[in-house]
Amino acid sequence: MEESFVIAIAGGSASGKSTLAEALCAHLRTFTSCDHVAMDRHMRRTDELAPHFLFSFTGERTFNANDPESVDNLAVLAVVEASDAQVVIVDGLMALASEEIRSRAALKVFVDLDADIRAVRRVERDIRTGRSGGDPALIAAYYLECARIGHEKYVQPSKAFADLIVRGDASLDRTVELLSRLVPR
Repeated sequence: MEESFVIAIAGGSASGKSTLAEALCAHLRTFTSCDHVAMDRHMRRTDELAPHFLFSFTGERTFNANDPESVDNLAVLAVVEASDAQVVIVDGLMALASEEIRSRAALKVFVDLDADIRAVRRVERDIRTGRSGGDPALIAAYYLECARIGHEKYVQPSKAFADLIVRGDASLDRTVELLSRLVPR
């Protein structure tokens, strides 16, 4: 069996990674098989050994979703290896920060977007979806104490590993068309 062509899509929180991955996979399915693996589904939230921080807003020990150790990368790779799709798209904050994921990817993409736009998108998304109870103050505090720091420490530096950098506010259709041309047929 031929190995899947793996595309790793990384970028900051609310940069448009998942939207791009979903749209690209849908487009690719018009001429090949494609699976989308969201790294968020493999977060180690219940693992006491996973990264945590003392969240001053609540005074509680809180899971740090913005650290490379927050995801079970071996579980992500197991899903990738179990796929019989010709193309597998892996998206997540740490897709390029993780050497395991990065080394398996044939195409590495970084979705770049200005921090202020990502922050606004994140607050809007989390309120709409009820994440963090939909509390804007809690969402903003988590961003400032955890997400922003993790982005600067891990996500932004991983941009150096990208084969291609795309804008998170560019035309989705144009970006999907561009990326689809890079997939072997």
